[in-house]
Amino acid sequence: MTDGSEVVTMATKTSTNTSLSSVMPITSQIEQIINDFTSSKLGERVYLDISTENMLVLRPLCSGGSTTLGAFWVRLLQHANNYPVYSYPYKKMYHAGKNYELLLRVEGLSITIALATGQLTIRGIHVIDWFVTNFPDIMDRYSSPPKRECTKRLNKLFTTDEAIQLEKEREKVMMKCLKEWPVEALEKAVSVMDAGKINEYYESIDYNGFLAGEDIETHSHIAELLNPEDTKKQLDKLNEGAIVPGTVFYRLWKSTLDMWLASKGAKIYIISPFLDCQRLTDVCNLVLRNRLTACIDTMCVSFGSLHNKFAEVKRKTISDFSAEDQVFIEYKVYNSIVYPVLDFSSSFIAMVKEGRARILHSNSNFERHNLQTIKPTSASFIEIPEYYFFEKYLDPIIG
Repeated sequence: MTDGSEVVTMATKTSTNTSLSSVMPITSQIEQIINDFTSSKLGERVYLDISTENMLVLRPLCSGGSTTLGAFWVRLLQHANNYPVYSYPYKKMYHAGKNYELLLRVEGLSITIALATGQLTIRGIHVIDWFVTNFPDIMDRYSSPPKRECTKRLNKLFTTDEAIQLEKEREKVMMKCLKEWPVEALEKAVSVMDAGKINEYYESIDYNGFLAGEDIETHSHIAELLNPEDTKKQLDKLNEGAIVPGTVFYRLWKSTLDMWLASKGAKIYIISPFLDCQRLTDVCNLVLRNRLTACIDTMCVSFGSLHNKFAEVKRKTISDFSAEDQVFIEYKVYNSIVYPVLDFSSSFIAMVKEGRARILHSNSNFERHNLQTIKPTSASFIEIPEYYFFEKYLDPIIG
């Protein structure tokens, strides 16, 4: 690929108020660099459009667009050396006519990929400066081996004062989302709920017979959660794996999520090819129940599930909650949803905390016909180093 250092040097002479004519030579050079790159990878060529203020568009030259190019932009951005999904928030948007877009907000910019056409759109006040300065590096890193800790970081675009201002804006947005739930009020509410939580929400179980399905309550999909102590004991019994009834796994699945979401500083990962309304509702309810500590880092659903109307699943699920809870769910749950380009068939939930990852794995999707039934499913629980989880479990799916 052509070295972009000369382009980057020229870009430093531009400013946010630079006229369109003065940046054309720079963008023409980087357009050639990008075309050399995409041609070598896909045989595709693009057109760089900067005619709209504060917006830059890479349009495919082929008529009708290119889904292949759209998938490639996703892989480029989500590469472990650039903006991997376990560190950066991606949001999937659905538009009429089955047009899907992937949105990433980073460094004061919004980056949108139209998956059907392959168009890449970047918006922001400093969009040209950022693009010319950083995009060659993004392409270079894509061609390099993944590194968990990248030694080559994106160039700093903003001054210290600008970075502080951006952080203040992020804080303002977050506080706006959470304004219905002041911390003081939440802390009082939690103390009230905790007083009767064990009696009202948890049920005792037959400890020895639970995984075998001998506890009659496990055959009901409305069975209550296990308490954290029982949950840990049942997970320990799955260290070597087992075949258990679907309803048993379902109850343990919910109980494990509840326990993990209540753990301060823990990051939760929910991975399944398909997720139905009831399971998504379960996740939302558990997040609301543990709203002071809950942190879902990534919820990953197969790209193929879009054809099964996952957008409708999300719409139906959130419509059952109050307006205040809907804001919280959008912020805490829906913003974590990502759709890998390649379909996958593995299902698990995981918690990462203090350098360790704990994984509850199943061979069943998280759907009614797998979990609200007594037909058997495999289940296993393991604890591994955090880096190994990312390398062997998460990256093969979303990398």
